[in-house]
Amino acid sequence: LVTGEAYAEGILFKHECQGLWIAMPYEKTFSIKRGEVGVFDIRPTQHDLMYDILTNYNITMHYARIERLEHDFYYATVLLADAGKIVQLDTRPSDALGLATRLKAPVYVSTKLLRQQGRDVCDGSKT
Repeated sequence: LVTGEAYAEGILFKHECQGLWIAMPYEKTFSIKRGEVGVFDIRPTQHDLMYDILTNYNITMHYARIERLEHDFYYATVLLADAGKIVQLDTRPSDALGLATRLKAPVYVSTKLLRQQGRDVCDGSKT
């Protein structure tokens, strides 16, 4: 289980003193920040739209997980469920976090990925 801190230029995922920095566009981090505080824009973002679809169809999100890094791209999955079906979907980390903040679902980072790409963040840096 990690915590995520959204900055204008990306997200810092932290577990204890290990941190994983994922750069992303401002529009994504802005949407994630708004989801954290439960504020919605006048017009819905893609995260707001997915939130509405999932909640209106009684689909729950069990978790978001940042899985791996391949060819300089991070990959994530989300685990969704309704009354009769569980499905794991591939997604971008920004979209996984955008949904997780709105649906209050936990966010995980692969232990292997955190070990390979993580940095010591107890000194206060985002490297």
